[in-house]
This record gives sequence, structure tokens and C-alpha cells, in this order.
Amino acid sequence: NVLDHSAEPWKEKEKAGNLLRSGELIYIRFPNGLLRTQVYRLALKFRSADLIKQFLVFHLYSFTPRFIIRLLSDHGFSEILMRNSSPSEGDPYKLFRCKAFAQFIKRSLYVMTKTIEIISCRKILLGTSLEVMAIKMKS
Repeated sequence: NVLDHSAEPWKEKEKAGNLLRSGELIYIRFPNGLLRTQVYRLALKFRSADLIKQFLVFHLYSFTPRFIIRLLSDHGFSEILMRNSSPSEGDPYKLFRCKAFAQFIKRSLYVMTKTIEIISCRKILLGTSLEVMAIKMKS
């Protein structure tokens, strides 16, 4: 989760790509901007945006899966595989009083989103964070 904090993420991705040789793998993890934006829009409709803000963290950029795939393919990467990312450990925003309960909620949501991902053949990615792996093509 670095690119969404960068002022020019496309340049950072390009620098990382330049370090890789043909056939090597790049791994990127990023917050699912499409999901977060849709959840926020829904919260606005129900006048609960202030409540939902504590659960949705937005950075300099909110990337969609389509943008990341385009960014990688336009810069010489192939065999792009995107999937829901497993949840991070802990409760950094202190949303729950019990850490074990926070992990239970996060794991339960992950299992649900992973099930939808598998059933949809990776067409529906509802995880709060996504991960993508791609292979650098020959230059």
C-alpha cells in the first residue's frame, strides 16, 4: 500500500518496473478505490457519510482495478492477476474494543469477498484492498 500515498504513482511504478528484468514479477497491494467510492456514495444517499468515514480511509489516490491493469499493461507487464487481498492484522483505527472481534469481522468479510471472487471467476472483487501480480515482458 504505497502507490496511493505517492504524489506521482505512475512514475513510482515505472521506477519499480525499470528495476525488473524480463520475466520477473511485480506485486502491488492497494486499497480498492472502486469499492470505497461506491460505499461512500451509498452512505451519502442514506445520510450516514459521517459514520462511514471512520471505516473508509482515502489517500492521495483511489485506484480502481481497471486503472491498475491499464497502468501495468501499458508499461510492459503481462499475465496480470488481480484478487482480493487478505486483511491486515490488528485494528489500527481502533474501531472495535476487542482486537479478537476486529480480526473475526475482518476474516469473515474476507471469506465472503473471496467466495464471491471465486464464484465470479475473479470478475467481482469486493475486498477493501486488492493485490495484483504481473510479469514484466521482454523489453
